[in-house]
Amino acid sequence: MTFLKKILYRPESLLLILLLLITYSFTWQKDNWQRNILSSDGRGYYAYLPAIILYQDLTYEKNSKAIEKELGYEMGHHYILHDENGEVFNKTFPGVAICLTPLFLLATFLSFLTGGDINGYSDIYLLAIQFSALFACVVGYFFLKKLLILKNINSRLAVLIPLLVIFATNVYFYACNGASMGHIYSFMMMSVFLYYAQRSITNGAIKNYIISSAALAIIILIRPTNGIILLLLPFLAGSSQSFFDFVKTTFTQKKKILSTIIAGGITLSILPIIWYLQTGHFLVWSYTGEGFYFAKPLIHKVLFSFRNGMFVYAPLAILLFGGMIVVFRKNKFAGIMALLYFLINLYVISSWWTFYYGGGFGHRAMVEHHVFTTIMIAFLIQEIGPKLKKAFWGISIASVSLSVFQGFQTVKGILPSDYVTAEMYGLLFLKWDDKYIGECNATLDIRQFGEVTEVIYLRPNLFDSEHSVIFNAEREFGGDAEFIVPSLKENTHLFLEYNFKKKRISETPFNEVHLVIVGENKNKEQLFYQATNLYHIRSEAFNEFKPL
Repeated sequence: MTFLKKILYRPESLLLILLLLITYSFTWQKDNWQRNILSSDGRGYYAYLPAIILYQDLTYEKNSKAIEKELGYEMGHHYILHDENGEVFNKTFPGVAICLTPLFLLATFLSFLTGGDINGYSDIYLLAIQFSALFACVVGYFFLKKLLILKNINSRLAVLIPLLVIFATNVYFYACNGASMGHIYSFMMMSVFLYYAQRSITNGAIKNYIISSAALAIIILIRPTNGIILLLLPFLAGSSQSFFDFVKTTFTQKKKILSTIIAGGITLSILPIIWYLQTGHFLVWSYTGEGFYFAKPLIHKVLFSFRNGMFVYAPLAILLFGGMIVVFRKNKFAGIMALLYFLINLYVISSWWTFYYGGGFGHRAMVEHHVFTTIMIAFLIQEIGPKLKKAFWGISIASVSLSVFQGFQTVKGILPSDYVTAEMYGLLFLKWDDKYIGECNATLDIRQFGEVTEVIYLRPNLFDSEHSVIFNAEREFGGDAEFIVPSLKENTHLFLEYNFKKKRISETPFNEVHLVIVGENKNKEQLFYQATNLYHIRSEAFNEFKPL
C-alpha cells in the first residue's frame, strides 16, 4: 500500500499527529507553556466552566484567584464587566465553554482520581483545553470531508483538499496556538452544521434536523455573527425548487419543525439564562464600547492588509473565487447563493470597529469561514485539467510551507502578531535568524469606537521647551508634557494623539525608548499607566529623521 493510500485511509490520524507535532513546537516545549493556553478573550470563554461547575460563583472572583495562584502572576480580567447597577457579568459568550465541557469534565474526574487540585486551572485542565482544540480541528475536518463527498467531490480530493486548506491558512494555528479562542470550535461546528443540513435536505431524517439545529445554536453562542452560515442552505439545496421543497417540508411536518425549534431553542436559551443569573436581565449587550461601522466597511483591509489581511497570510484562499465561478457555470442558483454568503459575511466582518480583530496570525474572524474556502476550492480542482491540477498541487505545497513557516515566525517572536506594515513584512519575509526576534514592533494606535464629539488641542501646563530631545547615557528621561483634562460627561473616552520625528545618532536601536502615559486624579492617584514602544523597526532611522 502506497503512502498516499495510507493517508487516504487514515487522514484524521495523520492530521492529529501533525497538529500534535506543531503544538509541541509552538507550546509544550516552552518552560511556561501554561501561560499560552488561556489568552485574551479565551479566559472569558473558559471562565463559565470553573465558575458554574466548580465554584458556583458567577462573580468570577474565585476564577481570578485560582488562575493567578496557579500561573503565579497577576493578570487583567477584562472579560469581567459591571452593568449600571453594579452587577457582574462575563463579556464573552458561552459557546466555547459548551465545546470544552467534555474534556473539562474528564480533567475534573482525573484530578479527583489522582488527588490533584480541582481548581479548573491546573496543568491537567490546561491540557484538556489544548486537546479540545486539536480534536475540534480533527472533527471539523472529518465532517467537512464527508460533506464534500455528499456534494459529489471525488473521494481523494475530499480527503486532501481540507488537509491542504487547514495548513495553508491559519486554521491549524488556532488549533495549536489559540486553544481557548472560539475560532477552531466555530470551524468544527460549521462543518457539523453544513454536513447535517445537507443530510436534512437530501434525507429528511429527524435526527439530521436535530443535530443541525443544535450545531447552529452553538455556532451562534460562540460568535453570533457566524449565524450567517444559514445563508449557505440554498447553496446546499442546489436549486430554488429544492430549497423551496426543503423549507415547505420542514414547516409542514410538525415533528420536524418542533424538533428543530426545541433542539435549537434549548441550546440558545443557555445564554439568556446565564445573563439573568448574572444581572437579573435576560438581554445584555456585553460588548460595551464596541460595535459595527456598517457605513464604513474596510473590505480591502480585511482581505489585503499586511495587518492580518486574509489573502496576505493565506494566499491559497484566493482560489475560492475560481470555485465560485465553477459553481456558477454549473448551477447559477447555487453560484449566486455562494457569492451572496461570501459578500454578506465579508461585509459584516469588515464593519467591525477593529478590522484586524486584534493580535494573532492572519485574519482571526476568517478561520471558521475557511470551511467555505475548502468547499469552493474542491469544486474548482475537480473541474480543472491534469496540467492545472499539477500546478495546483505545487502551489498548495508552497502555500502550506509558507503558512506553517510564518506561524513558527509568529510564535518565535519574529513576525509580530499585530500592526505589521508592508515594510516590516518585506524585511521579515522568510527570516529565521534569532537576531530578528523582536526586530519589528509597533506603536499603539487609537482604537476608538463611537462618535467623536469634540477635538481639543491643549497647551501643556508643563512642557520641556527644547525643540529636540537627545537621549544618551547622561539623559534617560525628558520631553515631559503635562495636560490638565477638562471635566467630561459620563462615558466619554479620551484619546491622545502625538506626532514627532525620530533619528538614531548611534548604533543603539530604539527598542529601549518608550512614551509613557500616566493618568492621575486631583489627588495624584494613578488611574492609568501605559508604556508605548516608539519603533516599528528597532534598527530604523539611523542618521535620518523618520516621522512617527
